[in-house]
Amino acid sequence: MTGTPPSGAYEFTEEQNQTIRSLALYMQILAGVMLFFGGLQVVGGLTSSEPIAKAGILQGGVILILGILTLRAAAAFRRIISSTGGDIGHLMSALGTLRGLYQMQAILIIAAVIAAMVIGVTSAQ
Repeated sequence: MTGTPPSGAYEFTEEQNQTIRSLALYMQILAGVMLFFGGLQVVGGLTSSEPIAKAGILQGGVILILGILTLRAAAAFRRIISSTGGDIGHLMSALGTLRGLYQMQAILIIAAVIAAMVIGVTSAQ
C-alpha cells in the first residue's frame, strides 16, 4: 500500500515487524517442507502397487492441503510488514487465515481418529 495511511491507522514498530517477519519465514519454511514431503507421498502412492502405499496418496494429499494453508497464512502475515497504515486489518486477516488452518487440522485429525476406529472395529470382526 502506498499513500497516506487512513485516519486512526496503526503501524507496528520495527521490533514488532521483525517478530512477525520471523513468524512468516518459519511458516513458509514449514509449508515448503510439507509440500515437498506431501508431494513425495502422493507420488509414492501413485507409483506403488502395494496396497498400504495407496494410503500414502490420502496422507500426502492431507499434508499438501495443510502445506498450502500454511503458505497462505504466512503470506497473510507478510502483508502486515509490507504495508503501511493497515497493520491491524492485515493482522486480523492473517489471524483469520491461521484460524482456518487450525480448524482444518482439527477436522482432519478427528476424521482420521474416527476412520482408524472404524477400521480397527471392522478388522477385528
